Amino acid sequence: MHQYRLIFSLFACFILPLLSRANAATEIPFEHRDGLIWLNVSATGHAKPLRFLLDSGAGVGVIDLRAARALGQKLDTPQTVLGIGGSSTAYQVAGIELNLPGVALPPPRLAVDLSAVSAGCGRRIDGLLGADFFRRHIVQVDFRAEKIRLLSRGEVPSGACEVLPLSLRGDAYCVRLSVNAQPPGWVRVDTGCDSSLEWLKVAHGRKTKAGTSIAAVAGSHHSVLTAVQLGSLHLAAVPTGLHETPIFDGEAGLLGNGLLSRFTVTFDAARMRLLLSQK
Repeated sequence: MHQYRLIFSLFACFILPLLSRANAATEIPFEHRDGLIWLNVSATGHAKPLRFLLDSGAGVGVIDLRAARALGQKLDTPQTVLGIGGSSTAYQVAGIELNLPGVALPPPRLAVDLSAVSAGCGRRIDGLLGADFFRRHIVQVDFRAEKIRLLSRGEVPSGACEVLPLSLRGDAYCVRLSVNAQPPGWVRVDTGCDSSLEWLKVAHGRKTKAGTSIAAVAGSHHSVLTAVQLGSLHLAAVPTGLHETPIFDGEAGLLGNGLLSRFTVTFDAARMRLLLSQK
């Protein structure tokens, strides 16, 4: 009898903690700087870490042309991608192995010249971790702790939080909101945008274009304060950049980190919902 108790005690002391660690969310540190989410990403065959942005507004993962060449990557078929202010040329790449601590990342599919974006934020950007990362995981962004958590289904918040339906418009995840009591519109949830909100003054009802889109560091230099209705949340004095024409066709603007950072944000792409928990 004592022998069985001893075995059970050993189980409780050694096995249960292992199970607890196995079920715990994977945590990835990031730096929240200048309104953006910076990650140190390791690449097979490259000694130094690469500097990536977590960018839910980018339809696919992207690597900078300079970084792709440093990895000895052959640039394949060129294609046009949609970005802030117009289109640019991207090149298909394959076989680049990227990792965060404890997590293998989806390989970037395109190489794009990000030098202008890097210059705009005063810091080198080697790549964008895009929407394909969010499709693989339940991703929670804790701005206060500067941690990304990859949750299991049982760890998704179930308490007091705002649950917003997501809509996949083109290759972008969007939520519906209203500004100054105007008719609501679909805005791209964009962790690659450093501002609070970019909003189209008048909805034109234009059809969404097909293709790959990339949105990064799109904040306006001039903004006004608006009242925003986001689900049941009433948000006052939100700095908002106003636009005469759509940033991306078929969308009413961008919801960026300036507003998202007020919350702990959970992307549950499998169930097409965005959860906002008060800090």
